[in-house]
Amino acid sequence: MPRISNVYLSKKTGKFYFVDSLGYNEKGKRVQYFKRGFKTQKEAKNAYEYFIGEPKTNASIRTIAIDHDTTKLF
Repeated sequence: MPRISNVYLSKKTGKFYFVDSLGYNEKGKRVQYFKRGFKTQKEAKNAYEYFIGEPKTNASIRTIAIDHDTTKLF
């Protein structure tokens, strides 16, 4: 299974989760966002991309089949 950045497998539960760094608070402590409980790595990756605002799933890419006999361009 290829490694996907920010997506990890929990050894304790056997489920996937993602982590995102939100920066640092006013005291200099690191702030991170965790979302856990995904059954597959792909689900966790899609949730992470949605969280950061960059969904890159196959559902966003649409393929249009054109029947050349019945389609008129002009």
